[in-house]
Amino acid sequence: MAAEPGKVWYFPVNVVINPKKPGKVRLVWDAAASVQGKSFNSELIKSPDLLSSLPSVRCGIRSSLPSVLCPFRERPIAFGGDIAEMYHQLQIRPNDRSAQRFLFRPTQSGPPVIYVMDVATFGSSSSPCSAQYIKNRNAQDLADQFPDAVDAIVGRHYVDDYLDSTFTVGEAIKRASEVTFIHSKAGFKLRSWVSNSSKFLQHFGEQTESRKIYFGCDKSNYTERVLGMSWDTIEDVFVFASVLRDDLQSFLMEGKLPTKRILLRISLKKDRKIIIHDLWRNGSPWDEILDENTAKKWFKWIALLPKVQAMKIPRCYFLGTKPSDYKNLELHVFADASEEAYGSVAYFRIWVNGEPRVALVSAKSKVAPLQYMSIPTMELLAAVFAARLSVAVRANHSVKVKRLVIHIDTWIHSDHRKYKQFVAYRIGEILSLTNPVEWCWVASMNNIADVLTKWGKNGPPLNTDSEWVQGPAILYRSIEECFQKGLPAPDVKEEMRAYLLFHEIYFVQCLVDTTRFSRWNILIRSVASVFRFISNCRRKIKKLPIESVQTTLTQGSLLKCAVSSIKAPLKCEEYRQAENYLWKIVQQEGFADEMKTLWENRELPRNKWHVIERSSPLYKLFPF
Repeated sequence: MAAEPGKVWYFPVNVVINPKKPGKVRLVWDAAASVQGKSFNSELIKSPDLLSSLPSVRCGIRSSLPSVLCPFRERPIAFGGDIAEMYHQLQIRPNDRSAQRFLFRPTQSGPPVIYVMDVATFGSSSSPCSAQYIKNRNAQDLADQFPDAVDAIVGRHYVDDYLDSTFTVGEAIKRASEVTFIHSKAGFKLRSWVSNSSKFLQHFGEQTESRKIYFGCDKSNYTERVLGMSWDTIEDVFVFASVLRDDLQSFLMEGKLPTKRILLRISLKKDRKIIIHDLWRNGSPWDEILDENTAKKWFKWIALLPKVQAMKIPRCYFLGTKPSDYKNLELHVFADASEEAYGSVAYFRIWVNGEPRVALVSAKSKVAPLQYMSIPTMELLAAVFAARLSVAVRANHSVKVKRLVIHIDTWIHSDHRKYKQFVAYRIGEILSLTNPVEWCWVASMNNIADVLTKWGKNGPPLNTDSEWVQGPAILYRSIEECFQKGLPAPDVKEEMRAYLLFHEIYFVQCLVDTTRFSRWNILIRSVASVFRFISNCRRKIKKLPIESVQTTLTQGSLLKCAVSSIKAPLKCEEYRQAENYLWKIVQQEGFADEMKTLWENRELPRNKWHVIERSSPLYKLFPF
């Protein structure tokens, strides 16, 4: 096949097998393999993350999989399926196919033959974005005919997996049928239907025996995450499945002490963050056995694994309910902090026949920074976490929250202008995300978020009937009893600022609605024309000739030209001005937090510049 110069690349081909699926061999084209510092993926332009559906909130809560699971838990009848060979349904342009060459030897002794992949491959960094774009674009073309199904395709898919829920089996069958039809228009085939309804499975010709559906599995080798979450369709509960490589099993099953290096390999999957945090703080060597103090924490954590694996979380928030029961939905968020960690947990509450019903929605925790922080500062971080979690929960659900209550001992009623910039910035964020009247104080003995930061002697309560799963006792009281307004004043003298001012940066909106343009050159010309019109208004005031390509009747009536006009086509500098303006608008939208920090730096000497977040993709580029 003839190829354009510079557009030829050969993929290494790996063979992957799964012991749980004997006889199945999977070929993987390694797009990340590099030669002389270059790989196929490194030469691709970074594509936008179309999987993320949350608003742009700086938090560790942003995740596509939970955003799909949230509506999956709203209604009694749950169902889902996956798209067969999703990436392989995307055709690559003929001019680009030679960049996906690979060598394959049909016989063991014969010469290798050059093959070309003419479809998108698993492992290519552009494949996820391309697949999501095609999936959503195809759905939008049928939005007028199937609005509910299109919303499900756009908002309830995680890569090739589709998860949804309805109140009745009839609604589920109708929704699934419409989604299947829409996908077929783009060559996508939904298969492997799963549901907690045998009637639904029978309609689609699926078997009805017990199945566990694993979330977040690595489809490159078909292995589940260690302690990854799965759905038991018969009991309709979420459980945790433990799958670990054979060479690591002895450290969990035989009481063998790991080194820092091995512990990190396990903890990246098991998420035991505090132990790793201690090892980094103590400067422990990579290949040295854990010390006595850390070993105690390790064995204490291992002892919890059987409880975690036995834990069951109801898939549906409120079984046996109807849509009208959600009209008084309340969201209660608890937050807590200690010297080691901080976190937040959210619960839904509704009232059915005068009785409260409570359901665990989401929880998230983080370890404390390596540098020391006071307890009031850690409580402030927990408060920010709670505010972000409340935004994330509301954004990810289709049911509307009528009342939000955040339970914490916090500084939310303080004046953020009194404090140092670190504190002031976070109080300002809290006030921008929530209303101070939504915050109330909760006693430590009633704060369920205490589980995230302090285990106690017996460890966290992981039983299915525990307060953690069923909700704390305070949520089974009246709203007046659990909404205590009095907030004890924290000792925050060390956080008071001396001279720094806190302020918010607001960006201007784009002059034109960019969504109305389908071509870049037309958009540039339109923006340039807007700038020309602004320039002409200024020239009119100065009694200067107006520059006009061809004045329309509307423009003429607006300008009411009392001065002469000259015909002048749009100039190169006007096009350049329009293009730079659009780049600035896009930067403000895509990197809002970074732009705010950099704007603040303009008012400060260089030695006092603020550093952007390490999680930002711009962090290593030293932007200004």
